[in-house]
Amino acid sequence: MDCKCHDKNQISSKEIESFILDHLIVVETRDSGWALVYQCKHIGSRWLLDYPNSEAHGGGPPRLIRLTE
Repeated sequence: MDCKCHDKNQISSKEIESFILDHLIVVETRDSGWALVYQCKHIGSRWLLDYPNSEAHGGGPPRLIRLTE
């Protein structure tokens, strides 16, 4: 299978929702729910969804980055 995870290390905020729905499952919750660790259903790579701009309202735009093993 040709998974989109192979050629990406970070997903833009506009693409995050569809990328998660198509490829990922939640495997861990961090920081009282402000960060989630996902795993790719196809190849097992792990991703972190967080809100790195804590000073902004609601944490600012989300960020989805691939975690290194």
